Amino acid sequence: NTFVHLVSVEPGAAAALCRQLGRANVLPHEADADLASPSASAAAVSELIGRSDAVLSLLPARMHAPVARACVAQGTPLVTASYVDDCMRELSPAAAAAGVPILVEMGLDPGLDHISACELLARVRARGGLVREFRSVCGGASS
Repeated sequence: NTFVHLVSVEPGAAAALCRQLGRANVLPHEADADLASPSASAAAVSELIGRSDAVLSLLPARMHAPVARACVAQGTPLVTASYVDDCMRELSPAAAAAGVPILVEMGLDPGLDHISACELLARVRARGGLVREFRSVCGGASS
């Protein structure tokens, strides 16, 4: 069986999303907002990471560090959509030594927003249009 563990720091948010999805294999969990502090919540998240095949973190970039450290400690691969920051650079040797892949910059930005922008620009040019300026709002719908 495959399970998805949905962790949120917003009280009730994970449970509400799981109810909305209506999937028995998607399980809600709550955590403290400060996963870096030693707490029962941080320990529970670290234990959950240790039982997981991989972690997909959609947290804000500033919150990735404790999750990334727990992934390295538990030997669990991590995928995030955030850019490489100093914390990830510093953690890279430990992750490599432990054989734990940490894949950053995977997802919406950069990624899907760049692909959709290229498609949009190609359509404009194919119709003979000229693009003088382009601004991305990271996946926002163009009008």
